Amino acid sequence: MPASPDMTEETLRVLGCTYTREADGTYVVKGDIKISYQGLKELPDLSSVIVQGNFYCNDNRLTSLKGAPREVTGDFWCHFNFLTSLEGAPKKVGDSFWCHNNALTSLAHAPQEVGGYFYCNNMRDSLKNLEGAPRKFKELHSDFGTFQSWDEIPEEVRYSKETRERLAAEAASQATLERLKKTANDNRFKLKKPGFK
Repeated sequence: MPASPDMTEETLRVLGCTYTREADGTYVVKGDIKISYQGLKELPDLSSVIVQGNFYCNDNRLTSLKGAPREVTGDFWCHFNFLTSLEGAPKKVGDSFWCHNNALTSLAHAPQEVGGYFYCNNMRDSLKNLEGAPRKFKELHSDFGTFQSWDEIPEEVRYSKETRERLAAEAASQATLERLKKTANDNRFKLKKPGFK
């Protein structure tokens, strides 16, 4: 549940932000929000905020992105924290998303669209695949390589072993269903032929 309007406004005032409040209760900040190097263990609740600029929360002690802005039109910097999850991250980031040098075990909840670069490198010990990474990006930087598109990422890196097995089983089931449909259609055709008994 988002913070009360009074709490959100107070937070934005304390941060020195210039903002407007829309009729639907969304706050639009024109410019950057900078809360890096503050020793923060959690973010203030900015979940009803759209940042028309960059959002910097890097180099803190964050373990979660709960409370992050709903949308950021510029860069989103959350690197050099203790993040184990990207839950709370904006769904869309207009420019680059920097989540490298954390303890992420999954990229679930990452923005699905990043207008620039997506950095998830320097997590070789914790991140075992790129499942959950954005599908749209200019370039993705990881310990598995640098990629220009989702389709360029090798399947063994793109998904976890469990997901690959599930997708293979689904593909096999679909193929079986298609064979059954073809057989049923062929049998119906034979039954309609004159003289077929």
